[in-house]
Order: sequence, then structure tokens, then C-alpha cells
Amino acid sequence: MKFLQRRAGRYEFRFPFPDDLAGKPAPQPWPDALTALVNARTGRFKTELIRSLQTNDRPTAERKILIHIAEMHRLVDQARQLRYASPPSSTS
Repeated sequence: MKFLQRRAGRYEFRFPFPDDLAGKPAPQPWPDALTALVNARTGRFKTELIRSLQTNDRPTAERKILIHIAEMHRLVDQARQLRYASPPSSTS
């Protein structure tokens, strides 16, 4: 799996962000659900997210990663909706 990497004997979930989000400014204020995707110091979306799967066993890691993949796709969709939402119109 391309989202699975082994480092220091442990498996990790690695999710590179799509080009339309990676490194781009995040709208202010961003929802708490997207805090993991945004670098708070720069106010930009991160380029990738890495999370430990807390296991040394590959089959266990492959099962655990499915939950992380689904969650990241949900968060990326939410970030895209927030980033591309049209600003409220000031004229009537």
C-alpha cells in the first residue's frame, strides 16, 4: 500500500495531500476538525500527514490503515469545501 511506511521498526500511515491543498493558505478561522491538516504557525495546509499505527505487524497495520484512509479522504473533502466556498456577497 502506498499509504503504509515502516520507520524505526513501526508502521506509519503516510498521506500526501493533493496539490490543490498542499501548502496553500487555509481560510481563517478553520474548523477544529481540520486542525490536524493545518500548520498553525504558518496558517497553511500541510503537505502530508504521518501518523503512527502503533504496530510492528504488517497485516495488523494494513487493517488499521483503512480507517485512516477513509478519515483523511473525508477531511480533504471538507477542506476543499472550505477553501473553495465562495465568499459571502456584500452586494444585494
